[in-house]
Amino acid sequence: MKYTFYCATIRRAGWWLSLLLAGRGWVGLGLLGLLAGTGRVQAQTLSLAASAYDHNLLVRADGTLWAWGINSYYQLGDGTQQTRLQPVQVGTATNWASVSASEKESLGLRTDGTLWAWGQHATLPSTTLTPLQVLGPGPLPVVLTAFTATAAGPAAVRLAWATASESNSARFQVERSPDGLSFDQIGTVAAAGSSSAPRQYAWLDATLPAGATGAYYRLRQVDQDGTAAYSPVRHLALAGSGGAARLRIFPNPAPGAATLAGAPAGAVLHVLDARGRLVASALADAAGTALLPAGLAPGVYAVRAAGGTVARWLVE
Repeated sequence: MKYTFYCATIRRAGWWLSLLLAGRGWVGLGLLGLLAGTGRVQAQTLSLAASAYDHNLLVRADGTLWAWGINSYYQLGDGTQQTRLQPVQVGTATNWASVSASEKESLGLRTDGTLWAWGQHATLPSTTLTPLQVLGPGPLPVVLTAFTATAAGPAAVRLAWATASESNSARFQVERSPDGLSFDQIGTVAAAGSSSAPRQYAWLDATLPAGATGAYYRLRQVDQDGTAAYSPVRHLALAGSGGAARLRIFPNPAPGAATLAGAPAGAVLHVLDARGRLVASALADAAGTALLPAGLAPGVYAVRAAGGTVARWLVE
């Protein structure tokens, strides 16, 4: 399918309506057919805008930043994954100078020369929900260099992470999930505040639910000004306590294709996204193994086999 992008502005009754039409049918300040009355920007306040595959950014003349569109990868920067049909203000800063957008990530330059990023990054070590300084005067808030999860017994997990430097960091919130989709905070570790030396951190999770065979973990790094960023997700499978055979995926997380084992011979495997939509399928061989396809967007998927057995697959 070929996607074509169009940009236009229409002035009506003293207002500018910015139309940014992409292949999915998104139109600037609302959805196609829902534009009337949704998100109007006064002509004298419009400074500049940027548009990506399915989200848009706008800097007003007063230096504030606004965003709208699809938000699956936190690319709007408002701290949620909620799709926005109308522009929402990103943070409270009033010194934005320019913006740039890609499919999963957004960048902004402030008048003080600092560069900020938010969304899912190709090179940074984490997904950031709100703008995070990545270049410019002064050190970066936190440079995470490692994050691991290892078994510390039959019902405990040891988390360890390291930073190369920190600036105005407040704390690390440890979060756990049984499925990689819904996370709960299980602990807090104080950060160094400001440090130019490498730092090591650890947390022991000894509160796993009874019968748990694995868990997903992530860190929520919070700065002293309240800005937060998430680490990559780590998954650890624990030794089971017997019972029915379970599906196993390796590597998990995976940057591309992965292998599944433990399925019934010849079973059809369905790969579902976080919304429950079928996005791929595979066929198990006589040994109960199957190759899960590459090319899926980063995220958490459910792989379902006959009999209702389900495995969680994390694609990076």
